[in-house]
Amino acid sequence: MRFLFILIIMCGRLGAALPPHASGGTAPQPNVVLIIADDLGIELGCYGDPQAHTPNIDRLASEGTRFETAWVTAASCSPSRGSIYTGLYPHQNGLVGLAHYGFALNERYRTIPSELKAMGYRTGIIGKFHLAPKDICPWDYYMTQDVNRELVADNRDVRSMTAMAEGFVAGNTGPFFLVMSYI
Repeated sequence: MRFLFILIIMCGRLGAALPPHASGGTAPQPNVVLIIADDLGIELGCYGDPQAHTPNIDRLASEGTRFETAWVTAASCSPSRGSIYTGLYPHQNGLVGLAHYGFALNERYRTIPSELKAMGYRTGIIGKFHLAPKDICPWDYYMTQDVNRELVADNRDVRSMTAMAEGFVAGNTGPFFLVMSYI
């Protein structure tokens, strides 16, 4: 099973990180795991922090794509996540404030999950979503908190989130896009 691991350290733009379509359709589509961690800087072993003991993330980084440079498009969570999912700045996608205060993405823009779903991917999110409207991303598997803070998955319980991810991965027969979104 081929994987494209993408580690976003501080909410940044995914955009062109996805591989181009294979010509002739002979190469399998890679599975994509997007890891988002709120308020995490370079405090990981794969980024050279001698105090950090993060062997699993370090292994993922060595086997996948690890970004050396990233910029946040907005200082707050929802607008930054909106930029990750649309590839647009908050003033372009409409999500200029926090989702739980009533701000929402403009529904005329497609999101990464909707684009990948159209390409035959199974989509899933585990952990923090914090976007509105809730159905802007067509998740096949949704284990997270919604805008009203209804707890479905505890995004601080790493072991529980990992078990959910293992179940999601095991249930796939085709390519998948999974977002692991930690606090």
